[in-house]
Amino acid sequence: MTYRHLELTCPVCGYKIDSASYAGAPDRDNHVPPVDDDQSVCLACSSINVFTLRGTALRLPTADERAEFARNPEIQRVVQALITAKDRSDSWPRAK
Repeated sequence: MTYRHLELTCPVCGYKIDSASYAGAPDRDNHVPPVDDDQSVCLACSSINVFTLRGTALRLPTADERAEFARNPEIQRVVQALITAKDRSDSWPRAK
């Protein structure tokens, strides 16, 4: 399931994001909006960003968060799956 939210902009590549899915969180209700500190992986550039301002904006992760994400196998699995899917598709969203 996917939660539709206001259009947000990836702070790395500028891709417009209007939805979120909770990969790796089967207990999370997909009808609940993202909250501060939830992670978002951009479909276009595969960067990991963080929701802020009550889930209405994205920010770059801090150095500590980046280190935490790098150690998290679930986050790395999602990022790698997106990179693989993007590499295999001519119609995958691209960074602007």
